[in-house]
Amino acid sequence: SAIWMLSSATWFFISVMAHFLAEKGYENLTTHPGTQVGFCHGLGHGLGLEVHEDPFIRGGNAPLELGMVITIEPGIYYPEKKLGIRIEDVAVVRDGYLENLTDYPTVFEVPLRKAP
Repeated sequence: SAIWMLSSATWFFISVMAHFLAEKGYENLTTHPGTQVGFCHGLGHGLGLEVHEDPFIRGGNAPLELGMVITIEPGIYYPEKKLGIRIEDVAVVRDGYLENLTDYPTVFEVPLRKAP
């Protein structure tokens, strides 16, 4: 079966988001490796017989095979403030793209302010 890698555009998005949050004063794995605060969650993982299975989609490339079902679940967390959000979508790997199987609107408006 064909194997392809998650696009570099996805990793670029993660990098841009991490940089944007860092500029606003929010921690993330790029600015604070090992942190459990801010943008600190992996992007997703395989979904099959187990809820969490390979491939685990974090930094770098994740090998994906056609027909594989994965989650796409970016999250941001602030446990000390009891705040957090994770968008969880399920997608199937198609020939050259990911088909999002989640049919739910994901329009959020959250005002960001500089951390104290």
